Amino acid sequence: MEQGNQDKTTVREGHAAGPLRTVLWIFAALGSLLLVVALRTVFLYTHTAPLTPERLQELPYFRGSEVLEIAGTPMEETRPIGGKTDPNWVLYRTAEGETHAVRLEWDLYLPRFRVEKGTDTLIPAEEVSYTFTARDFLGTNTLTVRQQTWITKFDRTGAVRQQSTIQTMTMLWALGLLVAVAAVCRLVRKARRT
Repeated sequence: MEQGNQDKTTVREGHAAGPLRTVLWIFAALGSLLLVVALRTVFLYTHTAPLTPERLQELPYFRGSEVLEIAGTPMEETRPIGGKTDPNWVLYRTAEGETHAVRLEWDLYLPRFRVEKGTDTLIPAEEVSYTFTARDFLGTNTLTVRQQTWITKFDRTGAVRQQSTIQTMTMLWALGLLVAVAAVCRLVRKARRT
């Protein structure tokens, strides 16, 4: 009879721990997602809005350069979740007198951006009108620069730029972090039993 009561006590304790464990894992999942977003903010999207020529010229990438124009969706048209997905192109002139265009990529969650160095394109001095295309995961961006001074055309083809890719990578990193936490918890529980 005593053994039966002991089994019932163990079952009751297991039921009590079940909802509590569920809540703890929900908080662990949210914590993993927040940690991934925070790490992306610190290490990837290191520059904050507003996006103005004066603000850009303070950044190390554009130091010593003159920002001629910024093309793309204005910063006021941010997405409801905080960031934006549309790129901005920055036309700038270096201290050596060369004109370049470089694309900026925005974070989805916060109004923060990074300079995509791989898209930096030299605009030839002899061209009156120069058009070039930069590919991304979901389509292409086409930019036309006239007389090395202003952007006359800015087009995008394909889906919203990299939104699903950024979302997928964020969720995968958060899931990986959650799996690592689960593995550590399992090892700790196993060590306590022995």
